[in-house]
Amino acid sequence: MNGGRLAEKVVVTGAARGQGAAAVTALEREGATVIATDRNSKEGVRRLDVTLADDRAARRF
Repeated sequence: MNGGRLAEKVVVTGAARGQGAAAVTALEREGATVIATDRNSKEGVRRLDVTLADDRAARRF
């Protein structure tokens, strides 16, 4: 942790790009533990597509 204001665990969906990726960066900078998820794969982002039954059942964070 970097001494930021947040000591919470946060799940960010749509974290592979755009606003979701920006949210991950900002939350981590403030000290949050971030679980980044997206339907698209990207390094550092867990693939999670809630429209797929296997993803809903297999992904327990």
